[in-house]
Amino acid sequence: MNTPLVVPAAPADLDAAAGLLAEAFEGEPQVAALLGGRRDARRRFHLYRAELARPVADGSVDLARDPESGALLGAAAWHGPHLRTLGALDALRAVPDHLRAFGLGGVPRALAAQRAFDRARPHAPHWYLEAVGVAPAGQGRGVGRALLQHRLDRLDAVGEAAYLESSSPRTTPLYRRLGFVPLGPVRGLPSAEPPLAMWRPAAGHPALTP
Repeated sequence: MNTPLVVPAAPADLDAAAGLLAEAFEGEPQVAALLGGRRDARRRFHLYRAELARPVADGSVDLARDPESGALLGAAAWHGPHLRTLGALDALRAVPDHLRAFGLGGVPRALAAQRAFDRARPHAPHWYLEAVGVAPAGQGRGVGRALLQHRLDRLDAVGEAAYLESSSPRTTPLYRRLGFVPLGPVRGLPSAEPPLAMWRPAAGHPALTP
């Protein structure tokens, strides 16, 4: 079995990466709750297109490709420590996709969810994992781990921390094996099961206290 090739996403990869994440999160109840209970793929596509636009431009979206065919197997989107929130211009550019994802009536729900996520995030500088997903063709090939390890190795080399929200008990063990420790559930979201906030300290630094 060939090891996935991890490469940075280019602007031309934006739609393909958003489509992959929309497919990967098809059955995710927290994403459906964020979208008002809707599970149609087009809304998820526009959600991830809006969320990926800035990290793609920053070079912080990693893609996993089949080394022989070049087929897209997975994607992981990160925000660097400098990007806590979108700037005014980036936010304006994301408006059309956000409206297609949430609808006008869903904007207050989306803003409330964003505030809940922001409250849970540590104040210490860190890289934030926006999303990671694997295509059906990449399942069982270690694609998710390869994507995450690629970025985490780079963070370890420069002594930087990382943070994520584990949306499912199925993914939490993998994050633990990669060095993330639980901080507690993220409260105030529309989903019945809150995601678990997890922190990975910079190499040589102590973990945060939950």
